[in-house]
Amino acid sequence: MRFKVFVQISEFLEPPNLNFFISNKTSEIISEVTLIENVDTNIVFTMHLRNASQQNQLTLLGEIFYSEDIGRVDSQTISFVLNE
Repeated sequence: MRFKVFVQISEFLEPPNLNFFISNKTSEIISEVTLIENVDTNIVFTMHLRNASQQNQLTLLGEIFYSEDIGRVDSQTISFVLNE
């Protein structure tokens, strides 16, 4: 199964790094994407899940972060359920 993810972020002075994780109800990460020094404010990408039929309650976590000096500056979580 594939998920198309649409992200819009504010303009920035330095390109941020982005992490996205899909986890199941036991908090096991089952898909992840990392974008390094992203230069876009509108981002679209696809995340893939293996054995999606065995997963029904999922969470998508997105994080914006910089180098170790600054660290994580924002994060958002969205929970969703797969319907069969």
